[in-house]
Amino acid sequence: MKTSTCGVQVLHYFETCRLTAYPDPGSKDGKPWTIGWGHTGPDVYPGLIWTREQADAAFVADLGRFERDVMQLVKVPVNQGHFDALVTCATLACLCASLKAIWLIASAKQGATKSAGR
Repeated sequence: MKTSTCGVQVLHYFETCRLTAYPDPGSKDGKPWTIGWGHTGPDVYPGLIWTREQADAAFVADLGRFERDVMQLVKVPVNQGHFDALVTCATLACLCASLKAIWLIASAKQGATKSAGR
């Protein structure tokens, strides 16, 4: 399953594209450094500048990684809205371990998935 156009629009609403690397404003030491549409990693460092094309390419690669993570963790059928919501949560810095715990709890409650993603 892939994130829908609507799901991508939600991600772009919450994560502005910045072409100059910046420190994480929520951390004490500024790490991790971030660039583009929220891309982090060892390839991001102070002073790094990207083009919009580089930012968009990294977004597609990062999104694919989160989509794969969600598909590995979710063991029940989900609709497009559910999938988009889970990928958005994972992408917007929810740790996959937390996502797994949340999903297991919701799945255990049977019926919790019926209203998710609406």
